[in-house]
Amino acid sequence: MPRAYRGGGTGPLPEHEAGRRRLGSRLTKNIKSCAASIEKADPETEATAKDYSTLPVEESTQVHSLHTVISWGASDIRLFSVGWDGRTAAAVNKLH
Repeated sequence: MPRAYRGGGTGPLPEHEAGRRRLGSRLTKNIKSCAASIEKADPETEATAKDYSTLPVEESTQVHSLHTVISWGASDIRLFSVGWDGRTAAAVNKLH
């Protein structure tokens, strides 16, 4: 799991719009790459990432999921949300 998503938290955003966009793009790229990393690390696990798009919450919130299924039947879904309001960012990592 990318370090930015262990647990979740808040923090200051870059001061400029371009910096906020780069941060959001980097976090989205990290989430999307998780499925391939999981499958590479454990061939018995099938992983699928899904982007639920942007939600109209505060300035912006991006929602993603990562669904894993292990060959012997275990199944997990992890939800990720990356959002910001002004200069504060929040990242949420929730296992269901």
